[in-house]
Amino acid sequence: MRITTSVILCLGLAISSSAQDCWWTGCQPNDWATTGCATFGRSEGAKEKCWDGRGVEGYKYNCCAGGGGGSEGGSDGGNDGGNDGGNEGGSGGDGDVFVTYEQFSLGVTSNGYPAPSQEQYTNFNKYAREQGKISTVQEAAMALTQLLHESDGLRAKREYACIESQCPEHYRYPSCDAPGQYYYGRGYIQLSWCYNYKDASEAIFGDNRLVTNADQVATSDAIAWQTAFWYWGSRVHDAPGVQQGQFGASTRAINGFLECSTPNHYQAMSRVRIYGKVRAAFGLEGPGDPSGCA
Repeated sequence: MRITTSVILCLGLAISSSAQDCWWTGCQPNDWATTGCATFGRSEGAKEKCWDGRGVEGYKYNCCAGGGGGSEGGSDGGNDGGNDGGNEGGSGGDGDVFVTYEQFSLGVTSNGYPAPSQEQYTNFNKYAREQGKISTVQEAAMALTQLLHESDGLRAKREYACIESQCPEHYRYPSCDAPGQYYYGRGYIQLSWCYNYKDASEAIFGDNRLVTNADQVATSDAIAWQTAFWYWGSRVHDAPGVQQGQFGASTRAINGFLECSTPNHYQAMSRVRIYGKVRAAFGLEGPGDPSGCA
């Protein structure tokens, strides 16, 4: 649901952007290692004092295309943080990261999970583009939210219920299954069923290595991210509503048959709460658009 302040912000941006492609970041607290517009490959047009959800003082920045010590800001299309469109928070070329480590870490820890590793941060930025087709900070925030929910805060690379037993009687698909392999949930998206392992393996590696050695999805952090973002890129990225910034649409694409329009809708709402905190950590304005999973 849009609120009056978002409309005011959008109108303010329309005035400030008449001569230049500009948008406002969310509140960037002063205890971040990197602040301002340069991380987006943009130059600073103005800034306003603010306080984040912890009460730490910082600034919101009006970031404009051109300058900024980096490649020109990418596909944000001049939308400010108050616009829930799918192009919010654009980023630069393939060499850019979506967010700093401090932002990524805050997105995880503000939701009550342990701080992520540098390896997790690096792989997140790398494979979000390569496998996930993600090009905006907003969609990166949507994806991280869903992966946090699916993997218990990036801690569960194996489905908890199957760690001891391997769940030999579950997830069976004889026409695909390889001898001695079990295809329970692994990686940050909890990839399951042989046919999904097969599709991911062929798309990422051009062979069936994940069918014949499924546990690689759990033992390799890179593959845990690659398969998660393969799923996002092939199953979520182009789902109706996702590119329009509807967070609930991404939930519907991932687990809609269990969480959307069902008694389990509370689980979908828990994802929305995580998303709001990730958005704040990533410097995006407002809580975002929760629609798409009514």
